[in-house]
Amino acid sequence: MSDHWSKAADGTFLDEKGGIVFFSCKRFVESICEGGSCFICGAKPGSKTFNDEHILPEWILREFSLFGREVVLPNGEGYKYGRYTIPCCKDCNSDMGRHIENPVSDLLHGGHRAIADYLQKEDGLLLMVWVALIFVKTHLRDKNFNMTLDRRVSQDPISSLYEWESLHHVHTFARCFKTGAEITDGVAGTCFILPAKEEREGFDYADLYEAQVALVRFHDIALLTVFNDSKAVTPHLQRILNRITGPLSSVQIREVMVEAACCNLHIKERPQFISQVDLRERKYKIIAKFPPLPPEFRPVDLELRGRLMEYALRNQLARATIEGYSNTDEFWSKVRQGLQTFLFDDDGDFIR
Repeated sequence: MSDHWSKAADGTFLDEKGGIVFFSCKRFVESICEGGSCFICGAKPGSKTFNDEHILPEWILREFSLFGREVVLPNGEGYKYGRYTIPCCKDCNSDMGRHIENPVSDLLHGGHRAIADYLQKEDGLLLMVWVALIFVKTHLRDKNFNMTLDRRVSQDPISSLYEWESLHHVHTFARCFKTGAEITDGVAGTCFILPAKEEREGFDYADLYEAQVALVRFHDIALLTVFNDSKAVTPHLQRILNRITGPLSSVQIREVMVEAACCNLHIKERPQFISQVDLRERKYKIIAKFPPLPPEFRPVDLELRGRLMEYALRNQLARATIEGYSNTDEFWSKVRQGLQTFLFDDDGDFIR
């Protein structure tokens, strides 16, 4: 057995034991997205012991009594969280628990103040990797669900709407706890910790695949992440957050997610992410190649904002009565025009 790492014909890099350091995009799509391999190490079923991985960590399911409740899928179908899993080998499941889940659980249970103190000392990488893992698991699982409830309309899976290649970077980033990859400046994107109102539903997860944005709300904390912007979205979002003078409702948090997503999708020239592997020295780092700074943005597309808002809020507000509107059609028309906000009133003041 060689002491050096090696490169396979498809561009995948292997360690001295044959483990995958870096998945080529081709192998990622074939093995992880379209195959049934462990989503972390790529092991095939039967080659190792599998115990699979819940999309939402088990400690979250216990905290909010979600095992018997249902997640609403993009097709409108309900599916029980307890069965909401993807293939994962026992070794990788244990590694995630030790390196990611247990530390994040301890951190979140410390509350908003503990997180703020942590971020003053650390770079937030642990939290971003945790959210990235949920994002990856969520969308890999979509290949098992039909796009529509009526199979006479379509038999395509939800994942047929995705370009799997766009998930490759997030997957590569999320695996850094396993590969030991050095995460260099700009690879971890925008990350904000938002104050959340304590509501009856203390947990929420939402994302926008097209924009590579995700949020997790845990009691009075909301984690908002953009995975592929190299922090280009940060200044825009900071200007909005500077005007917020209190904790956010679940709907307001989702609107902030939409603002981040919309800003990200307006970037003219996107950063590129490159994995550099030194086979002899057995070192691996992920770097970001920046376009000219500061980043440039296209003119605001309100129709795009409206589409993102409708997708983000349609389940939460499907049966809600909206004050100030004579009927729901009027409200959703304004949403689709990209003009609806729950953050600020007509005078520009934060809505408490």
